Amino acid sequence: MTTLVAINTRDGVVMGSDSLGTMVKSLVDPGDLTEYFDVSNGAKIRISPDGRPVLGDLSQITARCHEVTCSHLTNVDKIFFPASAGNGCHVRRMAFIGDRSVKSLYRRIQK
Repeated sequence: MTTLVAINTRDGVVMGSDSLGTMVKSLVDPGDLTEYFDVSNGAKIRISPDGRPVLGDLSQITARCHEVTCSHLTNVDKIFFPASAGNGCHVRRMAFIGDRSVKSLYRRIQK
């Protein structure tokens, strides 16, 4: 959960935020996949009554993904200000896009 406090004054806006970031991974619980495998037959893929495998493609597995917290980052910048004053940005929910932090992407755009 991200907390942002913004106070509008006559002279400007004061912004403050917490600095905890959470990283998540998409994982599948193996127990959710038991309907696709026949445990009594060496865990081979089940065959439907029409003779086709019940597991058609990877999307059936990825549809069962859940986001699971994998780590907490204790010093994340969530408020960014460009070199030229006049606006700012507050980020919540996502600290990284791929292997890049949102702050580094924001700074790259500003150049």
